[in-house]
Amino acid sequence: RKSNTVPPQFQYDEDRTLKRKHFLITDDRVLIFVDFSKTIQFSNREYVIPVPKNDDPALDLHRHLSELFSQVQASPESPAFSYGKSSFVTYTTFTSMLRRWLDKAGLNPVDFTGHSFRRGSATFLHRCGGTVMQIKASGDWATDVFTRYLHLSIEDREEAQSLIAASISTTWNLMSPLL
Repeated sequence: RKSNTVPPQFQYDEDRTLKRKHFLITDDRVLIFVDFSKTIQFSNREYVIPVPKNDDPALDLHRHLSELFSQVQASPESPAFSYGKSSFVTYTTFTSMLRRWLDKAGLNPVDFTGHSFRRGSATFLHRCGGTVMQIKASGDWATDVFTRYLHLSIEDREEAQSLIAASISTTWNLMSPLL
């Protein structure tokens, strides 16, 4: 969630801001320890997000965090995405940069928000074959409400209808000699 990742403004709630101390960067992954969120309101549990390295230089969180943390010295209590002394990414800076990049990519920025990542991640994991439990765990959902976020492509919907058609055909072929 964007609200777990970046503070809404330069004056922020210290207990509700992801800080550098919440990250552990190992040789092959980043572990993010979250003890606050919409579903962890009283720090009654810790949610760990393991993010392995990947081969895409643009999308490898491990690479980007390693560079940020090594090039920008900040205290463990600083917001995670600090880029200078008392300078860090906020909702506003994140959203405005996102809209600029979308515009440069030829996409309509109005169609996207910071929340698009949550929906997009759930849909992407579903398309990759992720199980219901994996999707719920990845988004820290306690219920199946994430299914509202899933966008099924026309191909996904056609596959569902093909499964029904195949079942009807099988049933018809088994039943027709009896009729």
